[in-house]
Amino acid sequence: MKKSDKYIFDSMKIDEECYLLLCCFLSSNKLNRICSTSNFMRFRALTFKEEQKIKEYLISIAIKLRMIDDLMKAHNKKNHISNNDDVGFLKSKNGKKKEILSIREACNKIIHAQSLQFVYGKTKDKMSYLKPRIHFTGEKNEKDWKATIDILKFVENAVNISNVYDETWDVSGYT
Repeated sequence: MKKSDKYIFDSMKIDEECYLLLCCFLSSNKLNRICSTSNFMRFRALTFKEEQKIKEYLISIAIKLRMIDDLMKAHNKKNHISNNDDVGFLKSKNGKKKEILSIREACNKIIHAQSLQFVYGKTKDKMSYLKPRIHFTGEKNEKDWKATIDILKFVENAVNISNVYDETWDVSGYT
């Protein structure tokens, strides 16, 4: 089988999606202020798309990171995702204990969430903007959970993983 036939990830694509994800959050405050003036009301329609784009980037990044990790583990690569990275916290809805959320578990929660809730802040002049934090809820083994992911930490870890990943590694499972 030729190298071109193997399934590999373009780590630059992961970096690009991480960049665009950050742009959505970090521009939210400024864009909402601009759109609050009557001169920019037609532009306001574009900002309604930011939540959808964020969901698309998160799913895409999470799936790629999980697949990279699974494939590297399967081929005994040492540079798989660490379970010690703190990108948020996990709480069962019935329990009071918070657990640190690793990047791998954050990817799982993003992929398997049944719902999500964006966190909004307010400026001094009462304008809303996205904060770089999202709450995800779901169920595992008939137990409800709620995960809170710090997007800045998630992106930092995702970029670190994509920088460690080497497209020349044979992680495709093909021989």
